[in-house]
Amino acid sequence: MSEGKVGKRPKDTGKALLVIIYDYEVAVFWEELAGVKNEEVLQAFGQHLRRLREARGWSQQALADVCDVSKPTIYRLETARYSATLDVLASLAQGLEIPLSELMQFTVPPRTAAE
Repeated sequence: MSEGKVGKRPKDTGKALLVIIYDYEVAVFWEELAGVKNEEVLQAFGQHLRRLREARGWSQQALADVCDVSKPTIYRLETARYSATLDVLASLAQGLEIPLSELMQFTVPPRTAAE
C-alpha cells in the first residue's frame, strides 16, 4: 500500500474533509468549500421543488426513488444546501414527468438595496 499525505484540519476556516477509498487505500484531502454565488436562486428552486413534490403527495424518499437520487440530495436541494448538477436536474424532471424547462420555471425574489 502506498503512503499518502494526511492533512490536518485547519481551525474554523470553512474547509471540508474529503476521504476517498479505493483499492483499500485511503486518500484524505482538505478542500475549500466553494462559496455560493446565488443563494436566493437556490432557495427559490428548493421551495419550487418542494411544492412540486408536495403537489403529488410524495415524501422526499418517494421523490428520490422515482428520480434515482438519494433522499439527502432531495433534502439538500429543498433546503438550499446543495446546487444541483445538470444530471440531477434532468433526473428530477424525468421523475416528476415534466419538461426540464418547467422544472426551472420559478420566481426568484429581487435583491434588496442592502444586498
